[in-house]
Amino acid sequence: MRKEILHVIPQPDKTWGLKFKGRSRIYKHFMNNSDAVLNALYYAWKNSVPTVVIHDCEGMIIKEVSFVNVK
Repeated sequence: MRKEILHVIPQPDKTWGLKFKGRSRIYKHFMNNSDAVLNALYYAWKNSVPTVVIHDCEGMIIKEVSFVNVK
């Protein structure tokens, strides 16, 4: 299965997680939002994931970053 969209989402325990669209499990956990966003962007760039969606602490989408035709 191709990984299309990577989300940076808040967790109930005040940490942040990276989760692929359509998956129920969190791929990776982080203590703060900035670490989660940086790691998501790096992972997406390195592994040709075309889109990263960043959520705020309430779960609302605040930004969408696309890596189409970057490499």
